[in-house]
Amino acid sequence: MSRHLLRPHPDRGALENVAAAGVQGAPALQTMFRAGARTERTVMVRPGAPQVTGPALTRTGEGPYNGCPTRPGSNPMDIRGSGSYRRLTELEVMQQVLPMRGARVLELGCGRALVTRLMVERLGAARITATEVDRIQHEKNLQMNDLPDVTFKLAGAEATGSPDASVDIVVMLKSLHHVPVALMDQAMEEIRRVLRPGGFAYISEPIYAGAFNDILRLFNDEQQVREAAFSAVARAVETGLLELVDEIFFESPSSFESWGEFEERILGATHSEYRVDEPLYIRIKRAFMAHMGPAGAEFFNPTRVDLLRRPSK
Repeated sequence: MSRHLLRPHPDRGALENVAAAGVQGAPALQTMFRAGARTERTVMVRPGAPQVTGPALTRTGEGPYNGCPTRPGSNPMDIRGSGSYRRLTELEVMQQVLPMRGARVLELGCGRALVTRLMVERLGAARITATEVDRIQHEKNLQMNDLPDVTFKLAGAEATGSPDASVDIVVMLKSLHHVPVALMDQAMEEIRRVLRPGGFAYISEPIYAGAFNDILRLFNDEQQVREAAFSAVARAVETGLLELVDEIFFESPSSFESWGEFEERILGATHSEYRVDEPLYIRIKRAFMAHMGPAGAEFFNPTRVDLLRRPSK
């Protein structure tokens, strides 16, 4: 196994202020939720795996998350990873493993378009089509008038409406597990269809572990859908639909100044709907407040990225 070091971007302080993706939550009675998260990374370079521009960070030592290989073979994919996780932002990871500058990008599940903006302004993407299934959030995104190189579209990952072989990179940030399970394989087929031969898919998914996850699962236990998303990626690789370039594991820090911010960002979003009665609301608040300190609450969320590529032939 080859080992490389992923070095933090020099502008890390600014990048860490970015909310890089969403999780899931709900408000006092009913809600939907998408959590802003900033990410970090650790990479295992699989033996014989093709390399992309930019170094990969290898896990070293024993970490807090157990390795869980989920399919046989000499190079099994791993849902959690087995070593220590490094802390970097998602943008730092993307910058070092994706040929983003000048690329045509399709982002599936763009949320509030925070990372969409940074892919253009910081990473140099030439053109982005950013899809979202949440109609309320999509309507808000359409009000943005300072992203001329971004086209917002109301569409699901399984049917994007983009032409064949029309993009260089597909990005999914914490969104594959939101695709209906019955449509996940179709979404992977759609990713291959829209990618040019040799194009990359960057699929970032939360790992079912960590203190923040412990709070979320009180009202939205995503273990099964996250495992289903991983299995869909594994099937796409196993059948040759897409090639596995790297499996990347890292921790993504997210912070909240107060319970009120958590309630607004997580329990007050419009992504999914849950029923939370008063006793459960109190349990959620109590679990969150256990992490509050003088500077607020900070969490480090284990994350896995599957870096895939459409075969050239």
